[in-house]
Amino acid sequence: MPVSEQQNRALLNEIMRFRELNPQHQVSVRHYGHEEYKRLLPSMLAGQHGDADVFFWFAGTPMDVLASKQLLAPLDKLWPSAEWPHKFSPGVLSSVSSDGHIYGLPFSHYGWGFYYQKSLFKRLDLQPPQTWQAFLAVAEKLIDAGVTPFALGSKHPWTLAGWFDYLNMRVNGPAFHQQLLQGKVSFTDPRVTKTFLYWRQLLDKGYFPERHASYSWDEVLPLFFRQRTGMLLMGSFFVNQIPDQLQPDIGFFPFPTITPDLSVGENAPTDILLVKRGGMVNPAVSAFLRHMGDPVVQSRVNAAIMTLPPHRMASMPDNPVLQSSAQALQEADQLFQFFDREASPELTKQALDAFAEFMRNPQGLANLLAKLERQRLSELQENNK
Repeated sequence: MPVSEQQNRALLNEIMRFRELNPQHQVSVRHYGHEEYKRLLPSMLAGQHGDADVFFWFAGTPMDVLASKQLLAPLDKLWPSAEWPHKFSPGVLSSVSSDGHIYGLPFSHYGWGFYYQKSLFKRLDLQPPQTWQAFLAVAEKLIDAGVTPFALGSKHPWTLAGWFDYLNMRVNGPAFHQQLLQGKVSFTDPRVTKTFLYWRQLLDKGYFPERHASYSWDEVLPLFFRQRTGMLLMGSFFVNQIPDQLQPDIGFFPFPTITPDLSVGENAPTDILLVKRGGMVNPAVSAFLRHMGDPVVQSRVNAAIMTLPPHRMASMPDNPVLQSSAQALQEADQLFQFFDREASPELTKQALDAFAEFMRNPQGLANLLAKLERQRLSELQENNK
């Protein structure tokens, strides 16, 4: 398992409980460093490196790639027998489904969206916006009050990928966004350009901090907490950074609608369990997955690591901000794993550089998209060899 120390403790505690409840099953655990695990996972699933049956991994495209290589056991029979189809949202189910089959069990995730201070919004008579026009109106009122609308630190430009993910999903829909990141749509498609034109609206109006590229995501938090900036687009791991005295004042709202009547996609990096092809013949595997799919277990694991349980019947953390984030995920039609988990590593690198350059020089958009398109075509050619 390539997990954090906090995750490691929570999962090991749950494995110990499973052993106590199921003494007839033998369970062993192996740990790997993250990079080593990524390198070895395909060979482990193929039975060429060790004899493990259940594996930690990520939903969405990272899972789809393994499924396309026929390395995973479908869990199609287990899901209905465990009565899971109606206990996970459609968005969660879509994140572990590929080519008509279910391959993963989600046990932990966290959402993205906007954070704001309720006292600031109350003082300026603002409401969390649901539409793009309302979003721009809120930003204008913040500007008029001397507050920079968006907190942003892009020294490490993965934060910009969150902006692109949401703008593209809200402009063109989650299905188009997924196709783009999987290399099935050209980056010179007019629909991609349209996404950047919405982004440019925010740049041209000066809604981002002037020196955002000088700061990391957490280095701008003091400006947000002091109400020098008004809204922060971030994952819910941010909640751990909020001072205790400010916790009650922090609110949350999903990224606003841009194109009406589109399906709703949300970023929700999701940790899942996979089974190697043929692994379901082991009765311990089914028993362990049922254990990890229990709402009480998911409540316990996620409470320990301050993340959200995907199971609808699980207890959410005792934190109103996290509960609001969880509601947005439950209402989504499709969940994504974030740009760098959905796209290839090289495309991700090129895209992050392009996003940063766009923030510096939006007039050069055509050249940036042409460069990303060359990378897409190069990867297609390599994959077709």
